[in-house]
Amino acid sequence: MTVEREIRELEDRMKKVIGLFWKSYHCHPAEEEKVTLELKREIEYLIWDLQAVFHNLVALTDDPDKYPIEIIKPPRIRFK
Repeated sequence: MTVEREIRELEDRMKKVIGLFWKSYHCHPAEEEKVTLELKREIEYLIWDLQAVFHNLVALTDDPDKYPIEIIKPPRIRFK
């Protein structure tokens, strides 16, 4: 996957997170927990996408060892 494509996907993910954040403030109380869980999951994916973009940008540099980046996956969210 190219860096340009990853950045476009990152932008799409950020738009989704912003939309869910707005929705979490304006949703019906009965839907609040569902929207909050979805927002948490999308933020987790956003962090992974950011790490992947930075990792690939560093890989394009002349000396990747100068900027070591380790992709760390946070613990999975378990849905009940």
